[in-house]
This record gives sequence, C-alpha cells and structure tokens, in this order.
Amino acid sequence: MAGCALSERPATLRAMGTSESLRPQDAEAAARARILVAGGYLDPAEIAEALVDEFSEPESESDQEPESDEGAEFEYPRAVRITETIWRERFAEQADWPEITESDAIEEAFEELEDRHIVARADFTCCANCGHGEIQDELDEDSIGYVFFHNQSTDRAVADGQLYLYYGACEQQRAAEVGGLIVAELIAAGLPVKWSGDPGKAIVVGPIEWRRRIDAWELVYVAE
Repeated sequence: MAGCALSERPATLRAMGTSESLRPQDAEAAARARILVAGGYLDPAEIAEALVDEFSEPESESDQEPESDEGAEFEYPRAVRITETIWRERFAEQADWPEITESDAIEEAFEELEDRHIVARADFTCCANCGHGEIQDELDEDSIGYVFFHNQSTDRAVADGQLYLYYGACEQQRAAEVGGLIVAELIAAGLPVKWSGDPGKAIVVGPIEWRRRIDAWELVYVAE
C-alpha cells in the first residue's frame, strides 16, 4: 500500500496522561496531526497552532458555558501534547527507513531542475491557483519555467501515495517542453511518474511511500 504507512489504530495520546479526560475533538485532532507530522514540512509549534485553529469552536455570542467539552476551546497546550506523542512515534519509525527515500528522491530531482533553470518549490502555498500566482515572484531572467506542489498535494501524498505536481513555462509555447524536462528528471531519480503529455494536466508521482525525515522533538511552551 502506498502512502506513509501511518498506523490505522486510534492515536494513543500517551503524552496527555491518564488523569486528563479525552474530548471528542482529540481523536480527530490526532488524525490531522498524523498527516501534518508525516508531511515533514511543519515544526511542532506550527502543527500545534494548526490544530488549535482547526479544532477550536468559533466564539459564541452567548455568555452561557458549553454543556460539554465538545464545544470548548481546543487549547494550545492540549494540541502540543497530542502533537508530541505523534511526533515522537514518527521520529522513531525513521530508524527503519532506507537511506534514501522517495521523498528524498523528489527533492534531489527538484535540485536538478533548479540547475536547468526550472524553479522548483515543495509544499508551496495552499493550492494550485495560489501556487501558479505566487511562483511568478520566484522567477528570474534565466528561468524557463517552474514546478511545485502545494500543501494539499503533500497531504494527499501522505494519505494515498500520489503526489500531484503543477508546472508552467515562461513562454507558453514551451509548456510541453518544460513538462517533459520535469518528467525526465523525476524518472532519472527512480520515481514512478504518470503524465499524459498534455501541458494542461498535472504530473503525478506515484505510487510512492511518503517518508520525509523530521528532527527530534523540541518545543518549549508555557502551559496555562
């Protein structure tokens, strides 16, 4: 099975301790944290902040207390404890990984593309539309084109082992040429690639097992 081989069992949430009751959001937050940790581009603080943003309920205009914890604010220290458990598990898994993973191979291919004047960016912006727009600021007079994958692409690669790459050319008539150069570098890096040859279609790398290494856990925070 492609993807990052995430455990399908419910998160253990060991770092939360046995004295603290679990809330309905905790299992969902742990599942989301697993995707973000496995993606490998966010540090622990950024992941914890993302969980708070996603799983905190909007403030109510009512002065009444919520009837249950389900609607309570998802506090930062709680998000940190969930993130830490999953981060440490993922870091331990890396001991069994091959020296060069498919995620490493993608980064190596991107470095080669940069040498060929194709701007290559990983986990770049939130979506394809924003990526196509914002990468224009990364181009220079020597650039012939660009390629990127965005945040949602990373999430998908973690989940199902399919990485969608988006690209373009500085001269529109060279779009197919740029796409071909990108595909050639990916294949040279030993990656499975699917592309129709249509410059209007994304290049798909997969199936792969997404394994981007993370550093040992390090985060300092003040509990409320």
